[in-house]
Amino acid sequence: MREMKHSGVSWIGEIPADWELSKIGSLYDERSQKVSDQDYMPLSVTKQGIVPQLESTAKTDHGDSRKLIRKGDFVINSRSDRRGSCGISQYDGSCSLINTVLRPRREMSNVYFSFVFRSDLFADEFYRWGNGIVDDLWSTKWSSMKRIYIPFPPLDVQRQIATYLDAKCAKIDAVIAKQQQVIEKLKAYKLSAITEAVTKGLNPDVPMKDSGIAWIGTVPSAWRIGQLKYFATVRSGITLGKKYPKDAELIEAPYLRVANVQGEFVDLTDVARIQVLPVEAEKYQLHRGELLMTEGGDRDKLGRGCVWNGEIEPCLHQNHVYAVTTDPQHLSVHFLDYMTTSAVARNYFDYTAKKTTNLASTNATTILQFRFPLPPVEEQLAIVQHLNQICQRLDNVIAQHSAIIDKLTEYKKSLVYEVVTGKREIDTDLPKATTVAVISPELLKYMKAVLMARLIDGLGNHVLGRVQVQKGLYFAETSPNLGLHLDTDYARYKHGPYDREIQSYEAIMAEHGWIYTSDEQDHTIYRRGEQFSEYWGEYQRLFPNCEGTVQRIIDFVKQFQYTKDVEKVATLFAAWNDFIIDGITSPTDEAIIAEVRNHWTENKGKIKERTWRKSLAQLKSAQFIPQGHGKHTVKWQGGQAHG
Repeated sequence: MREMKHSGVSWIGEIPADWELSKIGSLYDERSQKVSDQDYMPLSVTKQGIVPQLESTAKTDHGDSRKLIRKGDFVINSRSDRRGSCGISQYDGSCSLINTVLRPRREMSNVYFSFVFRSDLFADEFYRWGNGIVDDLWSTKWSSMKRIYIPFPPLDVQRQIATYLDAKCAKIDAVIAKQQQVIEKLKAYKLSAITEAVTKGLNPDVPMKDSGIAWIGTVPSAWRIGQLKYFATVRSGITLGKKYPKDAELIEAPYLRVANVQGEFVDLTDVARIQVLPVEAEKYQLHRGELLMTEGGDRDKLGRGCVWNGEIEPCLHQNHVYAVTTDPQHLSVHFLDYMTTSAVARNYFDYTAKKTTNLASTNATTILQFRFPLPPVEEQLAIVQHLNQICQRLDNVIAQHSAIIDKLTEYKKSLVYEVVTGKREIDTDLPKATTVAVISPELLKYMKAVLMARLIDGLGNHVLGRVQVQKGLYFAETSPNLGLHLDTDYARYKHGPYDREIQSYEAIMAEHGWIYTSDEQDHTIYRRGEQFSEYWGEYQRLFPNCEGTVQRIIDFVKQFQYTKDVEKVATLFAAWNDFIIDGITSPTDEAIIAEVRNHWTENKGKIKERTWRKSLAQLKSAQFIPQGHGKHTVKWQGGQAHG
């Protein structure tokens, strides 16, 4: 058990006895140079890090007044409503003035401190030093930020922690991403089931007719196409900020804002209150059974809402929240609720919305003009009952996966905080796989065969051939997160970095009955053997704590439809990695592309520069950034290889 001491800083608590504290200002300088987004690529500061400017980012007319960012700078959004938006930039570029750009001023692990800054308790401390005009929106300036104390462990410990957390967090993130993928698939299925029921009914054998509306298609012949204004009324809510005479008798009441109205429920965790005249309280009071719809917001959520069940009585609604009352003899409010959830309404409101860069809005007139399939009321109620059962089952499964994500997210937050403050000791020993290179060349080949089997298994139906799998092996060997030192001479082959021993790994897989290969017209086919499942035990034994990184590599390689696209990103990655090995830590995009076109193989020079730039952008977007791990690639000396 290591000796601990109290840091004297409440958010940090105890730290190891041999650690120090440092003010942020002694570690970083602010980069405050103003530039134009015409000269420096616009970047977005997000919770996922620093990325090329998102399409959803609101554009301004102040493109000439932005902050310069250099590769390796740490950038953090100073506003409390952007909590957690920060990271190390892999690009030269520019960002909004609301961000604080920091450049390291001494030898240290920038990655370690980025984990410190992303911890929840640091975020609390960071915004505690801020100021603002409203309670829930604060901005922390550099003049305050630089005075905050943070842990400062010895340099070698900083690097060990950075490597450890990179690997651990990548593994956790991979599991979270898989859970999120499952949730998205369930949501897509739910939307499909709702749309099918409200446009086609429950009887697949009834005669159909053309609805006359492109995004609706055919509907049961006994149904009609209705317009909402004939079956419902729409009420707007109270406008905020009204001034009353000093002698006015006001009453206080809760009211719903747009933030309270979610797609399928009313969020009552934060309900605001307002003082109004009694007559206004009566006029704008919500009634049980009304459908709530939002006036504006994200395009995919516009016009969606939920049924108000009288959760709070009395309760008013803001003017940006509409209350829709249906005529129950012709239109069930719950059927309308499902209809506004369906693709029919999504298409209508997207088409009719008033749109800006990242927001959209509608109005009462547009809502009332909504045309939709209208079955008899009895059939509406049957459809509602049917969908209630389906959606409840799907919601239960979604909730289970969401709970897993919540637990993993909380575990990750706890892990990062405890490790960066030294409360949790880490195993700084390298994985066993890193030592086998000095044991025997035979065992090295066996390890690569095991890793190759894992890649083929993970790629599944996306296996494009030997070249694609080879690129996965290359990414694995050059990943510091995997901690491998397999000492391979990768050649500058016409299909990218290439290990000329790859067929020997395939022979090992076949020998053990894991995977067999066959070549068909210069294309390698992989098929599972009778002992395929046995490779997994060997993989877990030889590559402990590596699955997160390996799965990330698989997901990255899997996204490419053609082998040539995998070749390009791997070739660029290799050239970039070679630069770092040679001591050029921040090569320009132009230098990387020139190296590939002029010093790889002749066929690479025939590919247009803009094509290489697109592939390089894909690498950066996926955060596949080389770290100078592995060996420098070597000139191709002949030999045959199948793609």
